[in-house]
Amino acid sequence: MGKVNQNVIIDIPEITRQLNFYYQQVEKVCSKCYIHRFCGVCMFCLENLDRLDTEEFVYDIFHDQKAFQTKLYRIFSSLEKQPNDLTEILENIVITS
Repeated sequence: MGKVNQNVIIDIPEITRQLNFYYQQVEKVCSKCYIHRFCGVCMFCLENLDRLDTEEFVYDIFHDQKAFQTKLYRIFSSLEKQPNDLTEILENIVITS
């Protein structure tokens, strides 16, 4: 978000413009995702952030309705088949504050 050569050049207005662009593009995709309210992915962790607003941009985490249903089905089916696993997880979870 800057240039480093013999000098360090940090252009705050340009950085702000670029970050706003990234956010606006990611928000377009995320707002249509079925898990956007539960998502913990930071936009800066996207490997292809530089390809936003192009056909080359791939967002592997995006879930449409069908993908979300499939994911829930797999989770609940697994829990139904192995209910002791959930019990063990809940009994052994450690929460620190």
